[in-house]
Amino acid sequence: MNKKEININRSHSHIDRDDLKWEEIEVKHIRERIINLRSDQIAALTWLVGVKFYRNDLEEVALEIKKEKHNSVNIDAIIYEASSKEDLLWWLNYFEKENKK
Repeated sequence: MNKKEININRSHSHIDRDDLKWEEIEVKHIRERIINLRSDQIAALTWLVGVKFYRNDLEEVALEIKKEKHNSVNIDAIIYEASSKEDLLWWLNYFEKENKK
């Protein structure tokens, strides 16, 4: 699979503000946590945090993230386009907790 950035519908007002400023160490850790999710969880996470990849592209986005890992061209969209840090971290915690059951 070639790296392919998938378009998203951007609708969050924070994009032009500083609401989602992350330290680079935080981004690296968040990327790792996303990569460790199952593909179906990655697809769900995007919508749960308000990153609206087109539904027909969700499977491709998740597979690209799983395959390319830290080199994914789509993973940062989830991190930087999320509705809030709080939402992203809450859902990551939720999926990780569920995966331990």
